[in-house]
Amino acid sequence: MDAQSKKAFELLGELYIGCYHFDMVTGEYEEVFAHPYAHQAMPEKGMAKDAFYKMSHYLVMPESTQDLVEFLDISTLNERMRGKKKISKDYLSKLRIESTGVGGAWSRCTFLEDKRDENGNILSLYYLMETIHEEKMAELERIEKQRKANHLSNMIQALSRPFSTVYIVEMNTGIGRNYCTSDVIANKYGSLFSEMEYEKGLKIYADQNVFAEDLEKFEKISTVAKVKELLKESLDYSFDYRVFRDNKLLFFRCQISKPSHESDSFVLGFRNIDEETQEKLRHAVAAETANRAKTNFLFNMSHDIRTPMNAILGYTSLMQKDCHNVEKVQDYLSKIASSGEFLLSLINNVLEMARIESGKETLDEVPYPVTKLGEEVCSVYQESLERKHQILKVKDIDVHTEVVYCDVVKVREIFMNLISNAIKYTSDGGTIDILNEELPCEKEGYTTLRTSIHDSGIGMSEEYQKVLFDEFTREHNSEGNRIEGTGLGLPIVKRLVELMGGTIKVESKLGEGSTFTVTLSFRVAHQSDVHGKTHVEMSSDSFKGRRILLAEDNDLNAEIAKEILGEYGFEVERAEDGVICVDMLTKSAVGYFDLILMDIQMPNMDGYMATHSIRHLDDAVKRNIPIIAMTANAFEEDKKNALNAGMNGHLAKPIEIDSLLSTLANILGKSN
Repeated sequence: MDAQSKKAFELLGELYIGCYHFDMVTGEYEEVFAHPYAHQAMPEKGMAKDAFYKMSHYLVMPESTQDLVEFLDISTLNERMRGKKKISKDYLSKLRIESTGVGGAWSRCTFLEDKRDENGNILSLYYLMETIHEEKMAELERIEKQRKANHLSNMIQALSRPFSTVYIVEMNTGIGRNYCTSDVIANKYGSLFSEMEYEKGLKIYADQNVFAEDLEKFEKISTVAKVKELLKESLDYSFDYRVFRDNKLLFFRCQISKPSHESDSFVLGFRNIDEETQEKLRHAVAAETANRAKTNFLFNMSHDIRTPMNAILGYTSLMQKDCHNVEKVQDYLSKIASSGEFLLSLINNVLEMARIESGKETLDEVPYPVTKLGEEVCSVYQESLERKHQILKVKDIDVHTEVVYCDVVKVREIFMNLISNAIKYTSDGGTIDILNEELPCEKEGYTTLRTSIHDSGIGMSEEYQKVLFDEFTREHNSEGNRIEGTGLGLPIVKRLVELMGGTIKVESKLGEGSTFTVTLSFRVAHQSDVHGKTHVEMSSDSFKGRRILLAEDNDLNAEIAKEILGEYGFEVERAEDGVICVDMLTKSAVGYFDLILMDIQMPNMDGYMATHSIRHLDDAVKRNIPIIAMTANAFEEDKKNALNAGMNGHLAKPIEIDSLLSTLANILGKSN
């Protein structure tokens, strides 16, 4: 070694505790210089692979073993040093620290390039060892301080978004520094809170702002010692309180937070939560109102259901007692039927209201003649008008549109409710005037129809008109209370009108009658769009020899259906559930059954599944047998579900005989 090289290695000896020359071709190394500790790791010469194994497995702390094994891997050195003069790795060695006598000093090893071949592969290099414990510990301390500072800064920034006033309080000194201050605090206290004694500043704020009954909440955080105790388990503590500001009582929130358990600072924040608290209070009031409405609903339902049920059961008892008196029995039957119709009307209205409020109600619009709709509604009540000797007048003003797209069922329900009420609350001999007007509509392709229904009836008070469209409300007067009603008709009318994007208004005076005005806009259609239903004529022997398979699990319903159908010539065989229904059809001769009346909700297999099974039978005749749903699932979507399941029609229970026979005639007529 020449003098210059020797001098260079002497200087390196002041920086490193060991230096070894490593031949990558032979895998051998040779000591250049080494302090006593380095000799423990690597003797003067030997195979580098053996020395590196000893060092990485026996002379370092366990947490550094894996890192050093990967760093000293000779097979990957060329790749890792490609384009680099040197690479280094810090690790915890078992070298004892002089100040403590404890093992675990930070050390560093370095590979330094010596020679490369023409392809850039390393031929030889130097392996250097050094102790860096003090500088490494100082670096780690700086990193930890920066981490804590960043954590605190991030937390403060996060709090400053919702909190209008934020302070950083040092636990050791009890001094709080302002991070951000609301204009209200700044204007009221000036520079007092720019740098404050935490306990003094908090007391001033609480005494001058906080509602007296909430001061005890601030007592829990009144000293730094109390804050330390509160934040031992959780790093956050908050509470809501009230303040007087601008002659108003407002809701605020106070929060204290620490970024970590080791932090020597905490953050104090205040924010206005009045708007969100008021919203919660409004929701609470709304929930309470809803609960009261539910209770009232159940009370009214109980009353209104029990009234017709009492009549049905009472007249049934009387009929059993007077069964030999034909005249009385006929009277009782008439009243039972009337009470049953009222009970069904109540149930239908409740279900309709529930459906509307659930948001499931949709519009099924079809082209329909305007005049036909009005004629249908009025004709329904012709008998009632004649019985009460009332006069119904209809007048059209500028009604030129002949056909519109509308949900016929819902439009009919709106006007049937209103006309029914007009007849009901108008005395015998009174008058009912219906005025139809066509108005211009801003929306292209649409027209607006306004219908006013005026009666000369008992009218309504101004107070009652305020709750007219609420469920189960009825005017409390002697004449009105004698009139039977569910109290749901008008609420349903209003919601249906709103569903169609229209409006309904009422004008009324006690003793002078009422006027309901409905305004609806419809898409204009053409006469050619209207498709009438094919009507199938029935004769007395239309159903003789026809055989029906009745899938019905309820014995009473099955008995009633068999009796009704039997009177019109049908032969009826019953299946108690869907499984039996499919089995009976499968085992029957081809063409034995003409039609299936299918209940939906049945044990073992429901009507939908039974229909699905039938529609997949091998026999084409049986597979295509007409199936009609006859079910208590009476909504429009139930009808759609039945058709989507492969059924040919849908009848809602309780069954209307005319509707049943008409449907059977149409279906069987089409199947011939």
